[in-house]
Parts: sequence; structure tokens; C-alpha cells
Amino acid sequence: MLVRCRALRTFAPAVVPLLLACGSDATAPTPTTTTVYAGTFVDAAQSGSFTLRLASSSSNLSSLAGASTSMAPTTATGTLSTVDGSTVTLSGTYDAATGALSVSGGAFTLAGTAQGSVLSGTFTGTHGTGAFAAAPTSSGTAPMVYCGTYSAPGNDVGWFNIVTTAAGTMSGVAHSINAPSKSSVTLTGTASATTLTFTSSDGATATGTRSADGSSLAGTFAQSGGGSGTFQGNTSECGGATGPTGATGATGTSGGGSTALTVAGRWGASGSQPAAMQEALLVTGTAISGSGAITVSIPSYTGDAFVITSGSFTNPSVTFTASLGSNPDGHGGTFVGSLSFTGTVTSATTMTGTLTYTPPRTATQIFATQTVAGVTLTKS
Repeated sequence: MLVRCRALRTFAPAVVPLLLACGSDATAPTPTTTTVYAGTFVDAAQSGSFTLRLASSSSNLSSLAGASTSMAPTTATGTLSTVDGSTVTLSGTYDAATGALSVSGGAFTLAGTAQGSVLSGTFTGTHGTGAFAAAPTSSGTAPMVYCGTYSAPGNDVGWFNIVTTAAGTMSGVAHSINAPSKSSVTLTGTASATTLTFTSSDGATATGTRSADGSSLAGTFAQSGGGSGTFQGNTSECGGATGPTGATGATGTSGGGSTALTVAGRWGASGSQPAAMQEALLVTGTAISGSGAITVSIPSYTGDAFVITSGSFTNPSVTFTASLGSNPDGHGGTFVGSLSFTGTVTSATTMTGTLTYTPPRTATQIFATQTVAGVTLTKS
């Protein structure tokens, strides 16, 4: 048998080694680098988290005159979970040369670009389009992903999600749930072990603090046109792709994956009822958190945004209390109202109960407590 050998030269400064290659013209395995990202997404109705493994392979092209390396588009795989625990598998392509990403699974699609330490782009789900943000593992430490809600003037409430890294960077996304026509907002800033400082794409500035164990955060933001709001989030409220799942009960489905029943998600009561209500609920274990807004029609009061202060879900029972709106008291402080809801989950997408609220008083008027029975909320 004839064995062919040929001399190959590779050139480097001050060194010109001579290599022998014998046998057939087989090439060495293509080197592959895998980067793991953790991130979050929002649209008008949905919120959640995802993880992605982006593989990039080097294609080495050598010649007697020298060598060059190019990055070939390769696969991207991962898992996406909504806050209600529905989970789907993602797959698609990633081009390391351009940073372009396109993955999909079930009813969901992520399409965007990796730039520096941030992977971001457009999220498309069962309720239209939104946005996503993700960060890579840094120094062997995975990013921390927080899913939460915000409350702002004008009864504006919605999802407010953040990703922080060990390197001190922060990115995120937010989207209104009761103004679906609004576009998603992106967040960019810095994060230490205890504090966060960031700005939004619509001109707001924000500061926040983390809990001692790093599992939760809360803060305030100032809007560019005036007014301020609050936000809060938790690493355990992201649905499962980057953290624990929520409380469970009967079985339901969402977006192409299966999940046990949870009240996490967007719920609403139509305006044909005595009190219209939109709320974004999150669940950690049996504890409920989130934000919402009510629209009512009583003398001198039309409604406010509310922030849940405590609540629980033990299937099928749902109960929560919240602070409602705020009015200046004339002495540098505020008057704050209250709201509570007690109900029963009757299906994966319906709950019925009683709403009780006391509007925040003003400097000249005190409101009576209002009770609305038979409020039906539908999950979207």
C-alpha cells in the first residue's frame, strides 16, 4: 500500500517549523466554542425567562502563504419558560461573525443580535411582539434573572424584568399590560451586590436595591416627562428556565408546552363589569406578588394603579391585598388607599371573586370603602 506524505509549512514570527502530514487528506476536527446565556422576555401578556447555548465553530483555512480563521453559523439550543411555568424547547441558528440569533419553539420566537455582553432583540409570542434581553456566563458565574412588575402614573402597570452579571452589568425589558399598543422598553445600567442604577429606552432613570441574599430587588424610577413609579422582582418568579417554578394545582397549557396550574400571568376584568381590572400576577411557592390597575365609576374617583403587598394561592383559593394609588397630603407625604381580592380559580383561565377597595383620600375628601361581588377575571 502506498502512503503519501507531504511537507507542510506554517509561518510565525521568528519560527518556521516543518510538519509532516501522512495518510489521506483528512482534516483536524473543527474547534467549537459554546457560550451559555440566561435571559428574560416580555410582551403585553406574557413574561418569563430562557437559557440558550450558542455554539460557534472555527473554520481554519490554511495555505503555504499563511492562515485565516472564520466563524461559521452554527446551532443554538435552549429552554424557554413563561411565568406560569409553561416550558418549551428552543432551537435555531447563531452566527458568531455577525452576532445574529434566531431561535423558536412552540409558539415563541427570539430574533436578535449579540453585542458585547448583551444579547437582545424581538420576542414574538401568542400575544404579538415584545422584547428580550440576555447575558452570558461571566467568570464561571451565571447571570441572575429577575422577573417582576412595575407601577407608574396614569394607571400604567406591567412586566419589569432584569438580568445582572457578576461583571456588574445590567440589562432588562419592560412592557405595559394595560396599554398593549405601547412598545417594549429596554433597560441598561450597572449592578453591584446591593444596588442597581439604570436608564430606560424611553428616558426614565431608576435606582434599586437587592435583598441580602440577592434573590429579590425593588426600587423607584423617574419618568422623563415627570412622575415616578416603583418596580420589584424576584429570581423565583421567572417560570423555571432560570429559577424555581411557581405553585401548582390542576393541569393547563400555554404557548405549546405543558404546565401545572398557577395564577401567574396577566388577568383582566372587562369594562362591562362594575370594576374593570388588569393585573400582572407572579407566584413564588404559594405567595402572590404583582401590580395592577382598576377603573371604576363612583363620584370623584375613576381608579388607580395598585401594588400587591401580600397574597397567596392555594388551589383553588386566591387572595391578595394591595396599596392603591396615592394623593399628596399637603405636608410632603401621601395618602394611600387599599384594595383586596378574594376569589376562586374555576379553570386554567378564569377566576371569580369579590373586590374591596378604599380610594386614597385627598386633602378635602374621604372616600367610603367599596365592595364589588361577582368580579370575573380572565387570563390572557
